[in-house]
Order: sequence, then structure tokens, then C-alpha cells
Amino acid sequence: MRTGRRDLIIGGGLGALAAGTVSAAPTAPAPADQATLTAPGARLEMAIRFTRGGVERGRERATCTVNANGTLTLSARSESRDPRVVRDTTYLLAPDHRPLAAFVLMTNDGRPDWWAQYRFTDGAVEMEGWGVDGRRGAGRFPLQRPVAAFVTHAVATDMFVARAADRARPGEVVRTLVHLSSADPYGRTGPEFVAREVGVRITDGGLVATPLGPLRADHVELHLPDATGSLQPFQDMWCLAGTPIFLRSRARPPYDTLYELTALEFFPPGA
Repeated sequence: MRTGRRDLIIGGGLGALAAGTVSAAPTAPAPADQATLTAPGARLEMAIRFTRGGVERGRERATCTVNANGTLTLSARSESRDPRVVRDTTYLLAPDHRPLAAFVLMTNDGRPDWWAQYRFTDGAVEMEGWGVDGRRGAGRFPLQRPVAAFVTHAVATDMFVARAADRARPGEVVRTLVHLSSADPYGRTGPEFVAREVGVRITDGGLVATPLGPLRADHVELHLPDATGSLQPFQDMWCLAGTPIFLRSRARPPYDTLYELTALEFFPPGA
């Protein structure tokens, strides 16, 4: 790793990325110490492409910054052509990656539609939001336990499901609650704060190819309940081990979409 300046590698190793693991020499040098990627002051910028049946249906750009106190700021702009939506979102996460605050702006069919801000504490979530048609959503939602995962439907935010996984029970599908900014699968409705029961299974994801070289990953399987309440596999996700940072993802039918990195740019602390 060349410190003191940014490293940018675009496009390398996407064949291995689609396979999910590395079986040959990396196409680009990996950081000498993966912990450097999450050191205070470090920043990762990424570009993500969505494809279905080999046809591109959207793109996203996301930035993860580790603040001096260990908190993480994540911002993402997610643009989908099918359906035509744009999701702008910003998070502040605690050092253990639980959500502290979030802001969401949703654009439907080229028209800004609604926006909302959220504040998380151990005992409650406070939300205040507005829609362009005058609707307003606001409330304080008491919690029996702190929110483990808050998803705003941008691709990079799906990785927060990793925090809802029970790491004391690796390899098991464990039922848990995740919370979302919208009940719609694409985030179009709102402003809302909704809870969903899901199943989450976490395992060692091995090395995943990225434009920065192979990185150690967690493999997170998301299961959703069917009409009978039985959990069915829905999405496979790989994130930087021990973090909610996106590496790759594949949603199963009916969404049947591959989400892959096309660029990953690393700014070391002090750069």
C-alpha cells in the first residue's frame, strides 16, 4: 500500500468479484494491513453497479469515513433505472456500527418526493419527515432494545444487516428485527419507520476480490418470511470483515440483481 496519497484501481478483478472469492494472485496490491482501512481518518469511496441478466439497471456512489472518535459517517447516492428512483442518504454510526442518526431524501420519477431525519438512542427512535405534497411524518418510537440495523434501501446500507447477525451463533439462521425508512422494497414510500422480522446467517466469507485487491469478508445471508412465515433465502451479501462496509451482493429472484464494485478508492489517514 502506498501511504500518503490515494490509491485508485478501476475495473480490475471483476470476474473474480462476480465469483465472490479469490483463487488466483490478486490483480492489484491489497493494503498491507486491513485494519488500516478502518483506522481513524481513513476514507473509502466506492462505485457500485447493479445488473440484472447482464443488463445494467442502476449505479451508486458511496463514501465511508472513519472519524477521529471512531464513529463512522456513510453517505450514498443510489440511482435506479428500474424503477426510476434516486436515494440520497447519510448516516452517523457508533464505533460498534449501531446507528446514531440518519437523513434520507427520496426522488421518484425525477421528482423529489419525501425526506426525513432520524435520531437513535438506546430507548427510542425519533423521526421527523416531510413530503412535497404536504404530508408529514413524525414520532417517537419506544424500543425494547436498541436498533441493530437501519436500512434506507441504498445498496451500501443493506450491509447494516450484518450488525443484526448473531455472531455468537455463526452458521445459524437467527430471527431478528431490522428497521427500514420505507415499507416499499425500493424505498419509494415515506417518510416511515418500520420494523421487519428477518433471518440472518453470518459465516466467514473468505477473501473477496475488489479493485483494491482481495479483502477478508463476512458472508451475510438475509432470509425473508414467506406467506406461511417460513424463512426463505433472499440475499447474499459480503462486507469487509467486522464492518458494514460493502464489498458485493446478490439478490435472488424476483429481484435477481447483482451488485458489484466497479471502483474502490482508499484515502489513508492524513491523506
